[in-house]
Parts: sequence; C-alpha cells; structure tokens
Amino acid sequence: MRRPYHRSYPKDWWLRHPHYRRFMLRELTSVFVAYFAFWTICLLFQASRGPEQLAAFLTTMRKPGWLIWHAIGLLAVLFHTYTWFETAPKVLAVRIGEKRVPDRVIVGAQWVAFVVVAAVFFALLRLAG
Repeated sequence: MRRPYHRSYPKDWWLRHPHYRRFMLRELTSVFVAYFAFWTICLLFQASRGPEQLAAFLTTMRKPGWLIWHAIGLLAVLFHTYTWFETAPKVLAVRIGEKRVPDRVIVGAQWVAFVVVAAVFFALLRLAG
C-alpha cells in the first residue's frame, strides 16, 4: 500500500515571507481582541455588584503594569482593526451596476463609521459621567 506524500515545512516557514509574517502578527493580535472582550465582561460584572466593587476593580486597573498592558493591547487591537479594514474590500466586492467600488472607498467608509461610532460612544460616556 502506498503512503501519501506529506511535504514537510520548517517550523519557521512563515518568517521567510513578509506577507506571512504580517498575517501571523494579525492572528496574534486577535488574542488581545479576545482579552478586551473578556475584560469588558469582567468590568460589567463588577459594575453589577455595586459601586464599591467597581471602584476596587478600576483602582486595580490603574496600576502601572495594567496601564502598560492595556496600552500594548490597544496598539494590537488598532493594528488588528487596520488589517481587518484593509482585508474587507478583497472579501466584499461591492458593485454599483457593472462597476466595482474602489477598495479605498470601502476602507475609507469603514474608518468613517469607526470614528463616528467611537465619537458617539465617548459622548455617551461623557454624558453619563
């Protein structure tokens, strides 16, 4: 009986091409996206337990180590967002009639929507605080 041929790749195959390095870095940043989703759930849980618990949680989050961690995480999430927006026109081919909408229009529309949603979010936070 014949065995199928399995081509072996070195473990660092992805380090040899810039495209693959960027792809792997983008995949790694998804860990930070998941972390921030979990952190938000923890924040909401602490808020549901009362103002004292929320204040204690936020006091812990103000320590320098946590601030540095969240700054790194923010950069990772912004890189993830940027690469996601850059990928969208390749996945979503928008057409108006027979003409395809240019990639830069799709990416630009996403960034505008991102800024508008962020501005509304921060305005609501400001009103609540």
